[in-house]
Amino acid sequence: MGIESCNKIKVILFASLEEDMGWKEKILRIDNNVEMKVNSIWDLINCDFPKENFIVAVNDEIVDMDSSINTGDEVAFMPIFTGG
Repeated sequence: MGIESCNKIKVILFASLEEDMGWKEKILRIDNNVEMKVNSIWDLINCDFPKENFIVAVNDEIVDMDSSINTGDEVAFMPIFTGG
């Protein structure tokens, strides 16, 4: 499920977010002594878009921006999809 690492997380971007940011996947180093939340990762990737416009999944489960993350987790951001 998660990546094999002691202090890293994998961040994946989807759809227009990937296009706008110019990358699809990154491995980020995080401090094991600091509690990390999805909001922290959003700040680390320097995304200027309103986070309210995106869905986030941690290890393939939809969560909210205040959810905690751990080393080895995979965090994916995707735009909110609408249909007609």
